Amino acid sequence: MAVVAANPNPNVNQSIFNTAIPYGVASLAVGATGAVVAFCSTSTAAIITGVALAILGAYAFIGVLACGLHHNGDAQAFSRDVGKFMLTAASTAIADIIVTVAKVVLIDLILNRHR
Repeated sequence: MAVVAANPNPNVNQSIFNTAIPYGVASLAVGATGAVVAFCSTSTAAIITGVALAILGAYAFIGVLACGLHHNGDAQAFSRDVGKFMLTAASTAIADIIVTVAKVVLIDLILNRHR
């Protein structure tokens, strides 16, 4: 009996698991690249870009997981819809970033630090 470390229950949804691997790896690679850029850069713009990439990669990975759960056992439907789920999750990340920046700007305006 072989031990499968990546998928603890190989009898359930093996095809969707194998289909999701490239999408998961790609989204995590984007997140890891962003983290490396953020940690290794000295420019403020590069750090902000790296953090944004890391957040987008993490949210895209959440989209892959959500698509896998939604299309439980249907690898063709997963392949068809995974881009939509990833785009929706990445759009949510962009919206979160915009909200955070807006909150910081408003707090600066309220506390009169912006002069």
